[in-house]
This record gives sequence, C-alpha cells and structure tokens, in this order.
Amino acid sequence: MQKSQKTNSKTLIIGFLIIMVIALMVVLIGDFTGQEVNTKSLVTVEPKFINAGEYITINIKPSAEGILKNYRICSGRSDLCHVDYPFKCGAYKCTKPHEVKYKTSTSWEGLYYVKVFDYQSETWIKSYFTVVNEDS
Repeated sequence: MQKSQKTNSKTLIIGFLIIMVIALMVVLIGDFTGQEVNTKSLVTVEPKFINAGEYITINIKPSAEGILKNYRICSGRSDLCHVDYPFKCGAYKCTKPHEVKYKTSTSWEGLYYVKVFDYQSETWIKSYFTVVNEDS
C-alpha cells in the first residue's frame, strides 16, 4: 500500500503543476498575443519649438477604442482653442495612426498644445509646443 500512496502523491503533484502552468498561460495570454491592454492614445507634436507661421507635425496613435476625429490647438495660457479641425479618418473617430501637418498663425506666440479626446480613457490627451514670434 505504501507504494500506491507514493504513486498517488506524485500524480497529484504533477497534476497540480500542470494546472498551475495552464493557469499562468491564461493569465499572461495578452503578452503572448502581443496585444496592448488598456493603453491610452498618444499624440505628439514636432518640433517642440517653432517660429510663428511655420508648420507643426501632429502624430496620433489611437487606443483600442479610438479618438475623436477632431483635434484642437489651444493656447497654454488661456486654454482658448484656436483650431478645431478633423483628421482625415473615420466618420467620427480615428482608430489607426495618423499624421497631419498644420501651419501655425503668424500672430501666435507662447505656449500651445494639441489635444485629442481618447474614448478609452475618456480624457483629453495633450502635447505641448512653443511658438516664437520674432515680429513682436
């Protein structure tokens, strides 16, 4: 009988280890598939410092839920948005990375930011840039 108990104990331990390995694989399945989980959208503006009247390049990388189709360019001092313009993507939201160039106004000076609304986090995502006006 003692040999039978040792065999049963080994079988039980091996079964438990197999179940733990399977459970670990299920928990880490997101890492195996390469899918990003719960990441916010990303917006970047380049260059970070420009002269008034020059172009900025706006890049977006939407979250899984996407972003609102329109981007806004606002003053960093007053939060007044001077621009509300659509990306050329879906009917009301963007779900794929996109790039757009925008020519700044010759009258702008100071800190500005581009913001996009992220549907996944339900927040505005911002990227800042500074405009120098040499005519002032």
